[in-house]
Amino acid sequence: MRWASSSQMRSFSETTIMRYKDIVKEEKTNMVEVRFRETHWQSITPPRTLNDWEHAVLNFLLSEPFTGRDKLQEQAGTVRVSAECRCCLSIELTGPAGSPRQLSNSHHGHVDMAMVADLEGVDTDGTPMWALLFVQGGRLAELEIQRADGRPFTRQPNISRFEIVPRRKA
Repeated sequence: MRWASSSQMRSFSETTIMRYKDIVKEEKTNMVEVRFRETHWQSITPPRTLNDWEHAVLNFLLSEPFTGRDKLQEQAGTVRVSAECRCCLSIELTGPAGSPRQLSNSHHGHVDMAMVADLEGVDTDGTPMWALLFVQGGRLAELEIQRADGRPFTRQPNISRFEIVPRRKA
């Protein structure tokens, strides 16, 4: 369990707060209790290539222009999977000769990463889902793919069930 002040919680975008339905908020004397669902990463040694579905999600995330996208598209051709999450379809990404970063064992703790693109959709049972692309130091770092209810996917969702979330102009 982690604690954040109310002002810290307000600094998160409301969209992000709404999307993570596994976050439990509870007001307590200017504090908000936030419980993060623990996840379990499994290292993959040696790192494997992306499967066709993972490649399709990554390419979809990189299909709209944004600052730095061209370099990330170049990396997408050689990126490898160095870890998989056991509770969802999230994967950790590394370069062809790169070493995996330290696995944290929990999602939503991306303090050293930046989200550069995201997709939203609805799974076949009506549950909202999303795919988020994170970079670290200008390198592809993680592809997070989750359902809003925190339950595992029964199968990889069809890419057509996702839509690009428009990026705000700065």
